[in-house]
Amino acid sequence: MLPKRLHLTIVITMSVTKVFPHFMINGQSVEFVQEFRYLGYILSQKMSDDSDIKREIRNMYMRTNMLTQRFKSCPTDVKIRIFRAYCICLYGVPLWSHYNASTFSKLNFCYHKCMKKFFGFRKCYSVTAMLFELGLPSFATVMHNYRHSFIDNGLCTVIRWLFICVAFVLVHFCLQCNFSLLV
Repeated sequence: MLPKRLHLTIVITMSVTKVFPHFMINGQSVEFVQEFRYLGYILSQKMSDDSDIKREIRNMYMRTNMLTQRFKSCPTDVKIRIFRAYCICLYGVPLWSHYNASTFSKLNFCYHKCMKKFFGFRKCYSVTAMLFELGLPSFATVMHNYRHSFIDNGLCTVIRWLFICVAFVLVHFCLQCNFSLLV
């Protein structure tokens, strides 16, 4: 069984201190981790979404391989419905706001590669022609729809910065007052 007590230290660009105090809950030390999963979303110490995007890439390849094996003899219209249900539903996309362009490009490549594999197109077949034939949305369209379905991506950024500011103020207050962080 995994420990329930984990602590994620947010890396702040300002150098407050190199050593972060240890937390204790009921006499047990809280473990410090680089990243952890919360409700399926991967939170990382660097406040970057690259780990979560890589998780989504792995999941998309896994789902496509499974669906290709099970539904290879189905007609195209059935495959389109299956692809829409299982491969276009990406979890956590509206929360992504800080990521490397290369990681996002890998997700784009993964989306098109999985589509080609599932529908039996050759590797060198045109993505535009494939999307037109199948009537499926492009990767850019899928990302646009997810981002704008979350009211506004600015809300996510405000929540992140609020979390960082509260954590910074708490640590700064504790350091100034020589306050013990033992609970």
